[in-house]
Amino acid sequence: MEQRENSSAISGNTDLTQKLLEVEKKQFSMLRIMMIANVVLAACIVLALLVMLPKMMSVAANADQALEEVNTLAGNAQKTLENIDRTVEDANTTVNSAGKILEENAEGMEQALENINGIDFESLNQAIKDLQQSVEPLANLGRMFS
Repeated sequence: MEQRENSSAISGNTDLTQKLLEVEKKQFSMLRIMMIANVVLAACIVLALLVMLPKMMSVAANADQALEEVNTLAGNAQKTLENIDRTVEDANTTVNSAGKILEENAEGMEQALENINGIDFESLNQAIKDLQQSVEPLANLGRMFS
């Protein structure tokens, strides 16, 4: 009986060992598949980097050049704004000077208008007529000698 028990125990162990071997073979196959997949994935990543790296470097160089141009444009814009500020200041100075000249001339114009308004044109016309009457005989005398 002992032999039977031993032989059934051995046969149970053999079945168990075979099942364990089958499971290990399946696990080994899965590990092999996972390893191959990882190698393929790593190769794809390396290939993608090799393909994209030159393009990325080109894009980086273009971006650097674009930034330099933007900095140059910003500097030019700053200079232009400074020139505009100076031009506006000069224009304000010119307008203020013109305003002062107009004020000074306006005072002179007011005085001239007051003087013109102060002229008695009736008396002036009468004086011109009187002068014409006085000079007419002299003109007639001058015509006689000519």
